[in-house]
Amino acid sequence: MARAAEPEPRINGTNAEIAAWLTSPAVNAPELADDIRFSVVLSSLNLPPGREDIDDLWDGKVHLSWLGGPAVGPVPEWPQRRDGRKLSHVAAIHLGEVAAVVENKHRAVWGSGMPDPADAGQSLPDAGVLEVFHDCETYGFEPADRDAQAWLVRWVPEPDGTVAEAPAGAEAPTDVCQVVIPSASLSLRSPEDNLALPETDFIRIEDAHDAILDAWQSYYKAGREKVYLPVSHLYGHSWKGISEAVDVLNAVLPLDAGDGHVLLLDLESWTHLEGWFGDAGHLEVWMRRSDLAGRDFGKAWCLVRMG
Repeated sequence: MARAAEPEPRINGTNAEIAAWLTSPAVNAPELADDIRFSVVLSSLNLPPGREDIDDLWDGKVHLSWLGGPAVGPVPEWPQRRDGRKLSHVAAIHLGEVAAVVENKHRAVWGSGMPDPADAGQSLPDAGVLEVFHDCETYGFEPADRDAQAWLVRWVPEPDGTVAEAPAGAEAPTDVCQVVIPSASLSLRSPEDNLALPETDFIRIEDAHDAILDAWQSYYKAGREKVYLPVSHLYGHSWKGISEAVDVLNAVLPLDAGDGHVLLLDLESWTHLEGWFGDAGHLEVWMRRSDLAGRDFGKAWCLVRMG
């Protein structure tokens, strides 16, 4: 892996600050400066694993988000595939907490590339919980995968303050419950979308990405060896890029004129969810902007992307 660039980026900075860093002589990655996007990173920030905070604090209103663990009540019926196999609970993201992060980095300050809270086709609701269930097997690369009912993305506008335990047959790949904190950050085009560049140019791009990933890891452990682990996030760019996914998305979520695709969630399975989505895979949740505007989360599409 290429050595990270210096100086360190301001991962909580504005679009203009990140653009200045990308175009600085030390980094020299101006190709990435034209499509910097705001993202909300799901950081554990040294929080211990386990459900103690959920059991002690969850009342449906407190700003609390987690990976794995129990589902948010009410759950009238635990979701399952068409063949009857129960799905695993992957994530519960408190959208009030996400909205607070977006508000704190108001678009007038952060700049372009940030979702507009006034446009429902760009932004998640500002209350309730976004929840994801998945069979942890189906990749979602075929239109027929919808018929398998291998995932469920739902919005719980008014959680009732309870949690629902996974029933028998809904065992997750590993026993995970990890509270996460939505935090303001940025997202750059994936190196996967720059493979056509000459090698020396590609290395510059990769160096910039590595520097951002390493800066995030410094929040977890100062003075450690450099590491380049991806981060789970809402909004922004896909970790694996759009080049290899665009044809799939057009097939599974066909667009009318004026519509588009929006990435809601990119969950890495390198750390807390290790082994859930193959070997270092990512679970991506996509929607059409028109469906997001209508809050029709039943039409969300999940892709599992490897590497």
